[in-house]
Formats: sequence, C-alpha cells, structure tokens
Amino acid sequence: MHGLAKGSLSGEQQKFSSNGVYHNVHDASKSSGSGSGRIAAGQWKKVEQQSVDRPPAATYGHTSDMYQPRTSDDLAAFKKRLGLTVRIDERNNDFAFVITFGGKNEERQQLYSAVSVLGVPSYQWYKSPETKGEIPSARLGHASTIYGDKLFVFGGHARENDQVFTISNEVYSLSLKDFTWTREQTNEIYPLAYMGSTAMLD
Repeated sequence: MHGLAKGSLSGEQQKFSSNGVYHNVHDASKSSGSGSGRIAAGQWKKVEQQSVDRPPAATYGHTSDMYQPRTSDDLAAFKKRLGLTVRIDERNNDFAFVITFGGKNEERQQLYSAVSVLGVPSYQWYKSPETKGEIPSARLGHASTIYGDKLFVFGGHARENDQVFTISNEVYSLSLKDFTWTREQTNEIYPLAYMGSTAMLD
C-alpha cells in the first residue's frame, strides 16, 4: 500500500487485492527494533466486507492511504460528510478510514478517478463521496499520501481523453474536510513524469 500516513493503525497492516480486503494483525511486543515497522509472525486473512452502497470495482494500480481524524469532533464530522445515517452511526465504531483513489479495472479496461472510503475496524465500504473542484483525470500507477486532512496525489498513467494517455508529473490534493480537489502549483524544480512511484512522510 502506497504512502501509509502517520498516525496509522498500530499493529495492523492493510492489503488490497482485486476488491478483496486483507489484514495482518501481529503482536508488536514480539517485534524487534523501535516503532512498529516490522511484522512478526503474522498471518494474512481475508476480512468480511460490508457496504452501505456496494464495494468499489476490482482494480489494480490504485493507492490506499490511512486517514485517522485527530479528535472525536473531527471523527464525527467526517462520518457526517460521508452521509452516515443515525442508524448506521449507532452501530458504527470506526475510528480510521482507508482512502482509495484511482486504478484500472482489467475486465472493463476502464480507468477510474473515484474516491472510495473503507472504515476500520468495521471493514464497511461507505458510499463513495462526491468530489468537486479540479478533479484529476482517471489514472493508475500514481503515488499518494495523507498529511493532516489532505490526500496528496502525484503522477501516474493518466487519461487526458478517450484517445490520449500520458505519464503525469502533476500534484493534486483532496481536502478530506469537504472533498474538494486542488491542482497544486509547484515550483520549477520538479521531478520527471512518473508512474509506479511511491510517496511517504518522514
């Protein structure tokens, strides 16, 4: 998974394959070294997914990043923006979310620019939020990471129109407060266009 954000879940790693969801829970006390960067004696398991709408299409080349609201008020506001009803809220104990963007469906040969949200620990897919602003074109092989309340996306194999595809070096950000996309203006010192790169915070 590209660009796992700071503040991600302790003791749990996420993996996406097709539209199945897997997790690996390990005992951090048995890991050597500092921090939680090493998985010790874990076992991958496919988890049962729930959905208030339907799971996203099976894709490859997408990115998935962990978002953990910093306060209980931020958490409640984020759930409200996802359109959760009172009935769902009462049984929902999610405190973190996997934000998935882009990718390609092999069967349909279709690129996506959609954002999908998976709750943790419920493994419940929420209805895809409607985004606005300078929405990036559909793409795969991009890099992404989360800082604060923003998802940053760089590069990838992007579709300009039905006939033209390009390798991008654009930078976009998505505000997780109102799901607005912005194409960021960078300085003249920028990397070459890439696909298959990664992004992370240090």
